[in-house]
Amino acid sequence: MKTILTYALGVCAFMNIGCTKPISDNEYADPKYPVTYEAEVKVLNDNLLLRCAGSMQLFGDYIVYPAITPDSKGTMQLLSAKDGSLLRSFGYLGRGGNELADYHQFSIDDKGVFYAMDYNHKMVGYDLQALAEGANNYTVISKQFDSSQPTSNQFQIRNENIIHLEDRLNLRIFITTMEGDTLAKYDQYPKITDRYPFDEEFTKKYMRHHGYYTVSPDGKRIALSTEYGMMMEILSVADSGIKSERVRYFYEPEMKSVREPEETCVFGTSQIESTDKYIYVMYYKEQCQALENARPVIGVFDWEGEEVACYNLPVQPFTFAVTPDDKRIYCWVYNPEGEDYLGYFDVK
Repeated sequence: MKTILTYALGVCAFMNIGCTKPISDNEYADPKYPVTYEAEVKVLNDNLLLRCAGSMQLFGDYIVYPAITPDSKGTMQLLSAKDGSLLRSFGYLGRGGNELADYHQFSIDDKGVFYAMDYNHKMVGYDLQALAEGANNYTVISKQFDSSQPTSNQFQIRNENIIHLEDRLNLRIFITTMEGDTLAKYDQYPKITDRYPFDEEFTKKYMRHHGYYTVSPDGKRIALSTEYGMMMEILSVADSGIKSERVRYFYEPEMKSVREPEETCVFGTSQIESTDKYIYVMYYKEQCQALENARPVIGVFDWEGEEVACYNLPVQPFTFAVTPDDKRIYCWVYNPEGEDYLGYFDVK
C-alpha cells in the first residue's frame, strides 16, 4: 500500500513514529469534582431479554447494542432510544459477503453507518436507517483488507477514516483511509508509575490490556483511561500530527504482573465515552478485593482534562452511552436484585 502524506479532511498530517518514552511526570491524586450528583436512573425498558456482550453506541433515535437474544441469531440489537423497544436484530456470523466472523469491534459514523471489522481484516458497513425501516438491502460496504491491515483492539470511524487504537502490530495509534492507505502512526506512551521503573514492553502491554479509548465526534481529540489503577491521557489530532496534550494520574496501579492486579489495587476504569464537549469515565474507586457490592461512578471531564462533575450511580451499569448534546445517559443496568434492564438518567 502507498503512504499518503496529507489527511484529506485536514484532520491529521503524516506523523513520524516517536520512540517509546515517558512524556509526563505528574503525581497520583484522587479526582476532585466541583459538584457531585446522585444519578436518578429510570427504567426505559425492562422487558428485553438480552445477554449483553459489549458497549452500546448511539445514533439519532437509535441505540446499537451488542447482545444476544433468543429470538434471533443476530449479534447486534437495534433499539429505539425513545421507548427502548427492540426494532431489529442484525450482525450475523458467517462467511457470506455481508457477514463477519465476529462483531466485537464496531463504530458508527456521523452519517449513521454502522461499521464492524473482524479478526480476518474484513469490514462491513450497515445503514442504520435502512435497518430500522426493515429494508433487506442495508449493506453499504463489504471490504476485505490486505493482510497487512492492522487488527485493532479498538477502532473508530471519523471523517471517513479509520482510527485504529492499540492495534496488534505493535503500534499504539494508526490512522488509515477506508481504502487502507496509511495516514499517520503514533507510538509514544506516557509514564505509568515510579513503582515500576519505566520499561517499554511493560508499558505497551499494560496500556494495550488495560486502556480504554474514546475519540471525539469531530475526530480531533482522543482520550484514554485505564483500569487497575487509573490514569487519563488526552491527545490531539491536527495538521501538525498526533500529540499528547495532558496526562492525569488518579489511582496508582499495583500489579502482580502486566495482566494481574494486586487485591489492594483500585479497579479503575470500566468504560470511557465522549462528546465534543466532555469526556465521561465510568470507574470504580474501590479496591479489587472489595468490588462485590461496589457501585461505579461516572466522572465528567472537559477536554482540557479538568474535572466537571461526578455522578454516583445507585445501580451497576454494564455499559453506557451519552447523547451528543450531553443531556442524557443511557445504560444497561443490573439492579440490587440482579435483574437487568435498559435505563437512563438525565445529565444536569
